[in-house]
Amino acid sequence: MTSASAFGQGANASLSGIVRDSSGAQVPHAHITVGEEGRPARRVTESDGAGLYTLPQLAPGQYQIKVEAPGFATTERNVMLTVGQHAEMDVQLSIQSSSADINVQTSEAVIEREDPSLSSVTGPRTIRQLPLNGRDVTQLALLSPGVVPSRRLNPDSQGLGRQISISGRRTNQVEFLLDGTDVNDAYNNTPGGASGVILGVDSIAQFRVLVNGYGAEFGRTGGGVIDQITRSGTGRLHGSAFEFVRNSALDTKNFFDSATQPIPHFTRNQFGGALGGPIGSGKTVYFGNYEGIRQALGTTTSAIVPNAASRARAVAAVRPYVAILPTANGVDYGDGTGAYVSTSNATLHEDFFIARVDRTLSDRTSIFGRFQFDNTNVFTPDNLQISRAHNRSRAQYATAQMTHSFSPRLVNQTRLAYNRSYYTLQYDIIKNIDPSLSFVPGRPFGSISITGGPMIGPMRFGPNVNALNLFQANDDLTLTLGRHTIALGFDEKQILFPQESAQSQNGFYQFNSVALFLAGTASSVEVALPGSNPQRKWRQHMDAAYITDTWRATDRLTVTGGLRYERTSVPNEVNGLQANVRNVLTDTADTVGSMYTNPSNLNFAPRLGFAYSPDKRSNTSIRGAFGIYFDPLWTDFYLNAGSRQPPFYTVGGVKSGTPITFPNTVINSSNFSLGRIDVVQYNPASPYVMQWNVSVQQQLAKGAVLTIAYDANRGVHDQRIVDQNQALPQIINGRKFFPVNSTVRNPNFTSIRYKKTDGLSSVNALQATLSWQFHDILQMRSSFVWGKSIDTSSLVSAQGSENDITQDPDSLRAEKGLSNYDLRNYSSNSITTNLPNLGGPRWLGKGWSLNGIALFSSGAPFSALISFDNARARIGTGPSQERPDLVPGRSSNPIKGGPVQYFDPTAFSLPTAGFYGNLERNTMIGPGLVSIDGAVNKTFAFGDRARIQLRGEVFNIPNRPNFGIPSQRNVFTTGGARVGSAGVITTTTTSSRQIQLGARLEF
Repeated sequence: MTSASAFGQGANASLSGIVRDSSGAQVPHAHITVGEEGRPARRVTESDGAGLYTLPQLAPGQYQIKVEAPGFATTERNVMLTVGQHAEMDVQLSIQSSSADINVQTSEAVIEREDPSLSSVTGPRTIRQLPLNGRDVTQLALLSPGVVPSRRLNPDSQGLGRQISISGRRTNQVEFLLDGTDVNDAYNNTPGGASGVILGVDSIAQFRVLVNGYGAEFGRTGGGVIDQITRSGTGRLHGSAFEFVRNSALDTKNFFDSATQPIPHFTRNQFGGALGGPIGSGKTVYFGNYEGIRQALGTTTSAIVPNAASRARAVAAVRPYVAILPTANGVDYGDGTGAYVSTSNATLHEDFFIARVDRTLSDRTSIFGRFQFDNTNVFTPDNLQISRAHNRSRAQYATAQMTHSFSPRLVNQTRLAYNRSYYTLQYDIIKNIDPSLSFVPGRPFGSISITGGPMIGPMRFGPNVNALNLFQANDDLTLTLGRHTIALGFDEKQILFPQESAQSQNGFYQFNSVALFLAGTASSVEVALPGSNPQRKWRQHMDAAYITDTWRATDRLTVTGGLRYERTSVPNEVNGLQANVRNVLTDTADTVGSMYTNPSNLNFAPRLGFAYSPDKRSNTSIRGAFGIYFDPLWTDFYLNAGSRQPPFYTVGGVKSGTPITFPNTVINSSNFSLGRIDVVQYNPASPYVMQWNVSVQQQLAKGAVLTIAYDANRGVHDQRIVDQNQALPQIINGRKFFPVNSTVRNPNFTSIRYKKTDGLSSVNALQATLSWQFHDILQMRSSFVWGKSIDTSSLVSAQGSENDITQDPDSLRAEKGLSNYDLRNYSSNSITTNLPNLGGPRWLGKGWSLNGIALFSSGAPFSALISFDNARARIGTGPSQERPDLVPGRSSNPIKGGPVQYFDPTAFSLPTAGFYGNLERNTMIGPGLVSIDGAVNKTFAFGDRARIQLRGEVFNIPNRPNFGIPSQRNVFTTGGARVGSAGVITTTTTSSRQIQLGARLEF
């Protein structure tokens, strides 16, 4: 594990240094030959008049370097180059005493002396040996300083893979690269299968995370880069086969499992293999990897339902719908509701494979092609056993690359890539429901949302179909001119994106409390009108070009400067099915045509950094960087608004004041009201992030390095969602007041969920990282991050959740608070050890290794909420985002702990009707995280070419219940009554202790 810097699109490394004699004088015109182990190609160059040499665009791997000069003994060095690394290796030549003299030296470079960015690389040993839960590649990122898991998950709209935040930024601001090409999903989120993991651990050669201050060759995002490099074959045949097994017989119960019932059933088989080797003479090599998962998982879930006394009070029209709900069988919350606890069984079937072929055409030219495929199906029942979600994903990534050396000082690399990310989500009714209870004749059962209670039926958003086709071409040219290494290139992305995102096709009713549901008093109703078409075919492109100069100003100082231009087109729907409300305050209807104007025509992003070594013998490096990184308006900005916009897709409701007759509301011309619409700002700004960092790195001992870094960024023009058509307020004593007869701002619309680009954010963090590599015996990395992340909205999705939609749409100050990604303290630790001979028979005493991962984190922030429109602000964007008042003298973070009532709801009071609450956003801090995983491996060798490894892995060794944030964050319901279940936690973010057994054959 080492730090790294970048050239090109990040997939390759470079090597530079100064050739000197034993007196320290530079040796000009020395002949340097570099060859990768197991590959026939060689790269050659010469040192210049100052003894300086540079070899750009080298593939990551183990290299042998030979340096020759007249009158000096030949010197050989071995060095491991990591992905994106700009390695510095000075060579000292000794006087030749005989014609056969060869001086073999060992490279021990561990201090980064040229790269100003905050970044880290994980190598093959760590990748293969650590106990990665689910063998999820993304878990490797969590071991890098500055990377934390998102503790606030909304899987419906945040992508399939594990959600991570880099440097306190949003989860959809992370770019994922595979061999230097884009593999983000259709919503610009974490790629991965519907299983929630990224498979292919055995296919990854190196894994790098760029946190802050990376060069101009990187763009598209301001929230970090994850760069994966796939393995290639070698000149020798090699392969592996493995299987890992888990089942409930070896596990402990989850905290929420019944103490009197058997542990829910769980079986998981994860299996696969890899094969690589030469074809013919060895100039062509291949590598392939397959991995599969078969899983059946029983999970204890909890839902809030009416208790027996409440069910008896249901009016006649509601009783058939109450009968759909299961009866409470758990704790009674004392407010007419109780818990329904059940075990649901989810199934998973996933297949992954990758194939790569590398060809050396000559010492100057090499090519490779790689294809990766993943197909996943997951079936998950809801917590009421009424509906079942079917998540299906199919990802296909293809890349072709050519590297050509025109001369030792001029190297070019060209890539072509294709990213096909297909994902569908649909819901099936699994309970026998009378067809007469459907809200739309001839359609399946619709959806009922009860604030402070259950969701009856499937989500109203769906089915969702996303079929992203991204075509990418990029080129990087690297030129060495003395002490300057100049890199320039372009990156072109084109997307073709058939997509479907329906809303309320089967009808939807909203109730503001369980009591109002039982009385049949709905707050709103909506249904997609006949003729609404949710299918779209989007086209969009992104054009980028960059230039960067790495100047080795002196032997101690390296300065890096660069400039990137990045323009993103506005989306175009090929059939003209696009419209928008261009002025949300005055327009009377949607305008057909372009959804928004282009703010990116002048998106120039400068980058500047330095690396300074006061004295190489002191093994100290001081580095710093500043850069601007644009966050383009890509698919995640416009998809919902583009898919559900009149006149092409119309959701209807009834006029305000019109009685809603549940369940048979008739929407006609006399009472029709346009339902909620999603709108994007017609004249948006370009969101961007300013990043800066300063770090000090010190080698403490051979192989041991301590890094202290300050990591900061500021987001400008962040996207956020506001309830734009709230009522017009009056101002009383400096506070907004909404009278009983308040009217919305634009009477031509009911509710407008408005996505705009006026948000702000800031992150400040201190990082401390200790890395230690001791020969082949031990590798470890331990990091601690103390930081604070503040924003005015933590939007991460196209849908939005209660913390993403602001209470006051007009005041950034009122919405400023801790971001959803604020984890004040976070520590990641990993270790791999090869134990010495333990004694006894050789077959038993040798081949043992211990490996482990430990993560420690403080909790994520969340808000207390009111479940209804107490302010009379005409809230209409979904669940109420209003917050209560804070009782004078009480803490805004009244944590009690425990899952029964995690926070004290009596710290909050109901605001006077017509006023917003005075409680700030995200004031409460959720439960922390302690996750410790370990593995014991025993390897049996069979000669030099084959071995079998037996593995025992334990996840969540202390069996700690890592609780999620409270499932019930509403403290008041309609009429001002307190919610009895406020503060209840019903989920854990990690499993209970699980044991996994595995076997692996390698040859």
